[in-house]
Amino acid sequence: MVGLYGHLIAENLIYKIDGNLDFTTWQNYIIKSLYSDIQNFPMFERLKNTLLEQNEDTRNAMYYLRSQVLSNSGPYSFKDKDMKILKFFKFFINEGILRAENERFVISSPIIHSFILQYIMPNVFKNCPLKNPPLHDNGSIDIFRLLKEAINTLDKNYIRSTAFSNNKVAQVTVESQSNVLVPHENLYQQELSIILTNWLEKWNVISQNHGYNLVITAPERPTAVIGIAATKTSKEINEYFDQTLTYAHSLKPEFDVRDIWVIHFTCQDLTNKCPHWPTKEQEAAGLNTIHIWHNLKFTKVKINARWKGINGTQEIIEEDIKLS
Repeated sequence: MVGLYGHLIAENLIYKIDGNLDFTTWQNYIIKSLYSDIQNFPMFERLKNTLLEQNEDTRNAMYYLRSQVLSNSGPYSFKDKDMKILKFFKFFINEGILRAENERFVISSPIIHSFILQYIMPNVFKNCPLKNPPLHDNGSIDIFRLLKEAINTLDKNYIRSTAFSNNKVAQVTVESQSNVLVPHENLYQQELSIILTNWLEKWNVISQNHGYNLVITAPERPTAVIGIAATKTSKEINEYFDQTLTYAHSLKPEFDVRDIWVIHFTCQDLTNKCPHWPTKEQEAAGLNTIHIWHNLKFTKVKINARWKGINGTQEIIEEDIKLS
């Protein structure tokens, strides 16, 4: 993998740098063309062909990869004695997807994680709305309507079952209890990435795992940055607002970032009617917000949103989402 990075830098970035490759230049390259560039490398061509094989064993392995590995927020401990599961792990290790680390398993690299999420999973799990993506008159994406429809398309049964192994401890009260296990950001990010990649055929949906961001971009079209948070305290979500703004503003002007959003999935008890909104300064910097409340069973979903649209600031409070 080190050799691959070196080749990519030599071929695509060396003329842009003066002895030092800064983080901003690298992250802009990731969004612009990294994953399309690496598809031509033999190791990624082989990996793609292998993971997309249409046989029962491979599909079962991909389901396990989706539900137990990719969406897991940390190292994965193999405790199951099922020989079929052991076979999956050997398959992932042999293909370079997983590596062992202190008797636990982790995704071998962030680039492998994002490549699989962008190019493999959407071709295996083809979940997306049947209608055309919502667009403004100028051809840009209506992000609020896009996210609202994508949320309604989430596989609630899958999230409910997978959350048992891909979770974190909530620092807020959930269903009148403390220290409740709730779904992790990784799970929401993964499923939204699959839906949006399948739905937005003319755009690239880049998954940035380090900050739980999705970047929606296409040539000669405005870019959207979507930060994904999960059941955070008011302090945590405010810090994440700043983090998302900092990331979006770090992208080069050529990306023409016009939409900056944070979508906060939360299971926190609805003790009041006012979710935590960004400050006036954060909103003035371009931040739009959606709070999605759902119960642990994912049978009830409500949306609160505030965003700047064509007609000024718009707001939705406590709107029920009808589950499909």
